[in-house]
Amino acid sequence: MQLEKGHIQSFYTPSTLKYGEVVEFPSTRKIKQYTHRIYNRYPARSICTVPRSILQELKEQNKNFKELNILDSFMGSGTTAVETALQGMKIYGVELDTFARLIAEVSINTYNPTELERLVKTYDTIIANWKDFEPDENYIPKLNNITYWFDEVNFKELLQLKKAIYQLCENKDDLDFLKITFADIIRPCSKMERQSTKPYISKKFIKIPHNVHNTFVKSFKTHFQALQEFSSFVSYQKNSINWLGNDATNFSGNNLIDIAITSPPYANALDYTHCIKIESAWVDCIDNELLPIIRNNQVGYQTRGKRPVSEVVMQKISMYFDLIFSQDKNKAKALAAYFEDMYANLFCVYKALKNGGCYHIIIGDNVVKNVKIPTHEIIAKLAQEVGFEWINLYEYKIKDHRTSIPRNGNGGKIEYEKVIVLQK
Repeated sequence: MQLEKGHIQSFYTPSTLKYGEVVEFPSTRKIKQYTHRIYNRYPARSICTVPRSILQELKEQNKNFKELNILDSFMGSGTTAVETALQGMKIYGVELDTFARLIAEVSINTYNPTELERLVKTYDTIIANWKDFEPDENYIPKLNNITYWFDEVNFKELLQLKKAIYQLCENKDDLDFLKITFADIIRPCSKMERQSTKPYISKKFIKIPHNVHNTFVKSFKTHFQALQEFSSFVSYQKNSINWLGNDATNFSGNNLIDIAITSPPYANALDYTHCIKIESAWVDCIDNELLPIIRNNQVGYQTRGKRPVSEVVMQKISMYFDLIFSQDKNKAKALAAYFEDMYANLFCVYKALKNGGCYHIIIGDNVVKNVKIPTHEIIAKLAQEVGFEWINLYEYKIKDHRTSIPRNGNGGKIEYEKVIVLQK
């Protein structure tokens, strides 16, 4: 199924779905997804089919759709942002991770033919000259034990290429685009396993790192094609993300937003910052000082369990909390903190939405210490406490798992995701 210029394929009509209905989606690998083309290896990216269908129907219902404000309060690498740009609407977001913000911004940026030509000339200059640049310690990622992940040859060449990119790019948009292109080659050019979510070097299966030059050339071609096609599809319309902050539990935007769509982290979530810390450090989005700050403020991360939890939240989760607490006190506290964070997020989004606006939350029910948590139901009930009306719920089977977390059978793959529809 391919997108054609001037048309976005919708996968279902949200307003016609019955409560509890199961929606059948095609494999997303068969769809030309602008949302998954810039830095494709970002972990746990949300599915594009949900925001695409919601926004397509919204566009059909509103003649002044270009004035609609769409919010993703857990922006990540920008799935909702790109879908919003494809529909010609205004993008609002909240995101903590600096590397994710950079990916999202590059993903929705457009280049006209003259700008594309400039970018190619800059790239050609870099390709022709990067080996003439001497390695410079000023360009070494400020992350402990960074050399552990690379052989000596590739580490030197990555430093040379990075220096060339930074010094030969005169335009900020070009630099940001090439940073993402460069970040994309870090894992293949390292000793890290390509399929592992977290940075990991196998002692059993020794990996041969890819050639830096050839991998960068391939990455550029892939990303340039995505940029070129996306720019043409939206008729070179310039887009930008209006950031409302970096904390999904504490931001403002009173009565500004028409529709909010997000896929938040899960309780007992992946440590996203750790997953991408090597790539992020190479493009100066993270360092030794910033890493623990971002990690400890991730919704769903275990260290959040030290925070106080309201009585409302404890009432909603008490049964699951007690079962987990008897096995692992820290996991139980982290679970409580997760729902406290989601409760705070619901308050923020409620205030940001215009009257009648909806909040679509894409979330699955996960397992913590062999206890199945009805995550969607708890979040929906907390939303009702905030003032939302829970107007619909539907689900779909995940066909293309972008992140697998076996966890020895205790966490497992989440097979279905739910879409909670809340209305202010």
